[in-house]
Amino acid sequence: MCSTTPRNFSWLEDRKIAALAFPDKREDLEFLVNHGIRYLVTLTKELQPRMEEVPALIGVNICVDDYCTFTLEQVQQFIGICEKALEENQGVAVHCRAGIGRTGTLLACYL
Repeated sequence: MCSTTPRNFSWLEDRKIAALAFPDKREDLEFLVNHGIRYLVTLTKELQPRMEEVPALIGVNICVDDYCTFTLEQVQQFIGICEKALEENQGVAVHCRAGIGRTGTLLACYL
């Protein structure tokens, strides 16, 4: 199991929903898979993880510019992904550039 934790990684709900900064290394993506995460939600247009390096992850883009708000449809899309993952007993991780602004806002909407 990969021992290096991705930058700004934390669980919102243990083994269910997590947040992190942009996963820029293959090891970051492997960490997610090794911790039960199946869905990786990307909130950035400017940064896209190399999903092909870890095919066990399913990537979903809900892109929004930094310092901008999400639409109701984007929030509903994210909640739908979380519900699907929970039904499948799989984890979800969400990231933006730093894992603080856009990520925290969308997680607050989920709560």
